[in-house]
Amino acid sequence: MVKKYHKDKGTRIKDEEYTFKIKDVFLSKLGRVTVLDQSVNRPSLVKFNIGESINRFFSKHPNVPKNPKEWGSKHSEYEMEIIEDYGNKREGTDMKVRFLKMKSNNLLK
Repeated sequence: MVKKYHKDKGTRIKDEEYTFKIKDVFLSKLGRVTVLDQSVNRPSLVKFNIGESINRFFSKHPNVPKNPKEWGSKHSEYEMEIIEDYGNKREGTDMKVRFLKMKSNNLLK
């Protein structure tokens, strides 16, 4: 599983506009585990579902830099908003329930 995550974290987001990778957005344990969870269950959908969540985030926040490396002290705040969207809207079996369990796990905070 660890190898699977390391492979997926280098995946580009499915949107030609973005030049960053998944690892640039998700720095937290919860973010990384949420990506890993979907990559094990629905690997082909990870880049699409994350891309959709990021598109929704930037639609709500047009003034936020498009490069996560420029988010600075706001990175964790922006990341959490994207994780909430992605965790609840990603495609796969019981993804909402699984995300709630991950969010409530103290080891992932």
